[in-house]
Amino acid sequence: RVRRLVVSDDAQARVVWLAAAAAACGVGAHVVGKAARDALFVSTFPPSALPYVFLATGLCMGTAVAIYARVQSRWSPHTTSPRLPLVVAASLVAAWFGLRTRCPASAGVLYIWLTISGGLVISAFWSLLSEVFDVRTARRTIGTLTVASSVGGLVGSAATYGLLAVVDARTLVLPVAVLHVLIAICMRGMAKAQRGDTERRPTERA
Repeated sequence: RVRRLVVSDDAQARVVWLAAAAAACGVGAHVVGKAARDALFVSTFPPSALPYVFLATGLCMGTAVAIYARVQSRWSPHTTSPRLPLVVAASLVAAWFGLRTRCPASAGVLYIWLTISGGLVISAFWSLLSEVFDVRTARRTIGTLTVASSVGGLVGSAATYGLLAVVDARTLVLPVAVLHVLIAICMRGMAKAQRGDTERRPTERA
């Protein structure tokens, strides 16, 4: 019954649930990542360093957005969007190794990168969503995505609280990487389901 309330087509319904899962994982990754980012930064640098890291984040964000826009102009969101979370996941694993060396610069780089990558992944998600949903379906599914995002935030907060009781802030980077892998899987499934549905429709009409 829930599926009929959201969308009527089976392929579109599958895309909706994949999008909802991606949204939940995305918000959960943001919550856990923000906790790790802030905890590592304040334990490594004095508060007076915040204005400088904000400035560096802004400069790096402008460069990252320019590169991302160029990539999006050359390839479709079906190709680029599912790959971006995998790039972020790999970079977070590399950052975890850097944090293990206890190099102060690692905490600063992680702060900047988590801030930038979060915005880029959200942009990639919505770019793909605009490709796989028509206006009618998007209007019907926005409630589902909102609920999924809220659940992701709640679960992410609870998971952060529980994990910090047994591990340090550095280790929180690994669950964030895992969540980005799940986001990539969901986004890949969204792209494949939409393509398969598009290929079937001409055959059905014939």
